[in-house]
Amino acid sequence: ETRYPTDGRKRMYVLAWEFLAFSFIGWCAEVLYTAFTEKRFVNCGFLCGIACPIYGIIAILMIVASSFGAQDMFNLFLLSAVVGAASELVCGFVLEKLSGYRWRDYSESKYNIGGYTSLFSAFFCGLCGVAAVKVLRPLIHTALAALPENAGRTLLFVLVGVMTLDFVLSVFTRKKRCRMRKSRLHTGSDLQK
Repeated sequence: ETRYPTDGRKRMYVLAWEFLAFSFIGWCAEVLYTAFTEKRFVNCGFLCGIACPIYGIIAILMIVASSFGAQDMFNLFLLSAVVGAASELVCGFVLEKLSGYRWRDYSESKYNIGGYTSLFSAFFCGLCGVAAVKVLRPLIHTALAALPENAGRTLLFVLVGVMTLDFVLSVFTRKKRCRMRKSRLHTGSDLQK
C-alpha cells in the first residue's frame, strides 16, 4: 500500500506531484471522452493549458480521506463517490461565479443537485477514485522515485508556477469574454448573426 512519507516537506512534495499528475490525467480523460463523443478536439478544462485542477483536487481529497481507513474497495468507492460529487458541486458553483459560465450542466440528469452534479457522476467518481488510489497512485510514486529530488523540486516549482499563471489568465480571459458577450446581447448585435 502506498503511503505518504512521514517527513512534512517530502509529504508536500509528493502531494503536489500527485495533484499535477491527476490534473493532467483528468484533462486527458476529458479530452479523449469529448473527442470520442463529439468527434472533435475540445479543451474541456477551465484552464487554457493541459490540466484540469478539479481532478487533481478530487484525487488528493480521495487519497487523503482513504488514508483514514477506507482501504477496502467498497468503502473506497463510497468515499470517492461522496468526495467526488461534493467537490464537483462546490467547484462547479465557484467556477460559475468566477467565469459566469457553467462548465458542467447535469440539469437533464436524473437525481442531480442544482445541475452541478448527479448520481451517475458520483458513481463514476467512485470508480475513478478506486482506480486513482489503487492503480494510478502507485505508478506516480514509481515515477517520482526515478526522478532525482532536486530536479523534481525545480520542475515542480516551474509547473506549479505555469499552472498558477494559467489560472489567473484564464479567469481574466473568461470574465472579459463574458462581459463582451453580455454587451453584445444588450446591444442586440448577436440577434443579427
